[in-house]
Amino acid sequence: MGKADVTINGANVSTSAPGANGIFSYGAGTKVTLNNVTIRTTNNSSGGIMVAGGGTMYVSDCDIETQGGSSAALRSDRGGGTLAVTGGTHISHGPGSPAVYCTARVSANNATLTATSSEAIVIEGKNGGQCVFTADRQEIVGNTIVDKISTLDFTLTSGSTLRGTINNANSGGSVTVHIDETSRWILAADAYVTNLTGTTESIIPNGFTVYVNGIAAIK
Repeated sequence: MGKADVTINGANVSTSAPGANGIFSYGAGTKVTLNNVTIRTTNNSSGGIMVAGGGTMYVSDCDIETQGGSSAALRSDRGGGTLAVTGGTHISHGPGSPAVYCTARVSANNATLTATSSEAIVIEGKNGGQCVFTADRQEIVGNTIVDKISTLDFTLTSGSTLRGTINNANSGGSVTVHIDETSRWILAADAYVTNLTGTTESIIPNGFTVYVNGIAAIK
């Protein structure tokens, strides 16, 4: 489907075979637009939606749920691409199935992302992941893990709340956190960052500590 342009409105899509994504956009120049689509997949390696090989997909107000292992609700893979999500509910239940698995350019705005048996969001790259994550009017529950070859630029803004920790294992590369005056970070364990900016009064230690370059900054 190289350079195809497809729009799907109000459809119901379901798959039950292994390796069967709900909807797949592959190849440079390929564009898929989804509006108010419901997608259900039940077997392993069956993402809800997927982009790869440079494909593009725009997703608006969709309802996506996966049950199998290695079946992210929102998924990108080899060759990258662009996936832009606005609104909707996106849930994954299987082991190794994040709500978002990202090796491409992925954005999600005003969407509900839930993973019941995996990390909520996984970002990977050949030489580590370089993640710029901005929460705008979002409620986030869970911990953020950064490995030693990856970097994270994490921003809470516009009344967002994070209930969890960041880089608890102190294993990440560069980890920058910015919090504006309207947002809150409620710690669930110690956090280790290299840069902390914004309104530190917005951090609620809850008995834990934020370390900046190894020095206790918030406790």
